[in-house]
Amino acid sequence: MNLFKRIGTAAIGALMLVGSGPGHAQSVEEFYSENDITLMVGAAAGGAADYFARTIAPYLSEYIPGNPDIIVQNRPGAGGLVVAAEMQNSAPNDGTWIGTLQRNNFTDPLLSEERIDFDPREVSHLGAVSRVTYVIFTHSPDDPGIETVQDAIDMPLILAVTGAGSANNTYPLMVNELLGANYRLIPGYEGNEEQALAMERGEVDGRAGSYSSSQREQAAWIEEGTLQYILQFGLERHPQMPDVPNVMEAVEDDTTRAIFRFMLIPQEIGRPFAAPAGIPEDRLAALREAFRQAGTDPRFVEEIMSTGADEGFVSGEELQALAEELMGTPPEVVERVQEILAAE
Repeated sequence: MNLFKRIGTAAIGALMLVGSGPGHAQSVEEFYSENDITLMVGAAAGGAADYFARTIAPYLSEYIPGNPDIIVQNRPGAGGLVVAAEMQNSAPNDGTWIGTLQRNNFTDPLLSEERIDFDPREVSHLGAVSRVTYVIFTHSPDDPGIETVQDAIDMPLILAVTGAGSANNTYPLMVNELLGANYRLIPGYEGNEEQALAMERGEVDGRAGSYSSSQREQAAWIEEGTLQYILQFGLERHPQMPDVPNVMEAVEDDTTRAIFRFMLIPQEIGRPFAAPAGIPEDRLAALREAFRQAGTDPRFVEEIMSTGADEGFVSGEELQALAEELMGTPPEVVERVQEILAAE
């Protein structure tokens, strides 16, 4: 006989009251076993942001209690700010909605001349994967003889760059403007391949680019022993480049240090994910832990590194602190950054 036919009406009513009363708190596992998660990507399908979202989604599903289905949707626009603004202002905050951020979204509110309807402090950061470290490198059979960061700054270099606004131009320009280097920047190269050809032909000495792309694209130079790293750009030395000077080691005053931190923190952030503010604490803790486990899972790391991406995980708590630091940047530091960018 059906169970409900054997239980009296009064007993059923009592059970319902117990289940819905204040003493019954739905666990995280119960909640996510009953609800899917929508992962909004603030970029078009097929791009890097979309790749990281779709690659990490099954790992997140595995590590979130209740193993919810994660449905990836693309909503491109305004460099990721469409999703970022929706996350801050109107998205459900019950833990069923998460989204990607772009690195520049952390500094856009301070640097953009347009009104930005987003504040990176006003969302719940979950975690980030694939930190990026930029380097200046050359193509030469000779050891460059770089022992200190000052050696790297004093080295006369002609560098290929794509143009204003690109990191391969901005970082060397900052070394010129703030640390007294005299790098000669030659703009107009269309991409990494064209810059590499210019280096091989001797038109330029080197270029700036990400460490991971140099390892992937210049594999033949590595085998020949002609890929030489001169200077790296990060808050600290990259673990795979322990002997390459870091630009921060040349900084002596607080203002210059603040400028470099402002510019370097977004690359340290990598590929960030966040959720709306106000998520129940237990669900937020579960999502952050799931991102930590997924982002450091050897299978995930191997999968993204096979495409040439950098590994490296940043926790949600760290991202929250970095957002606070960036948005608290003194106005004079922001103005100096704007001056440097305007000089490109």
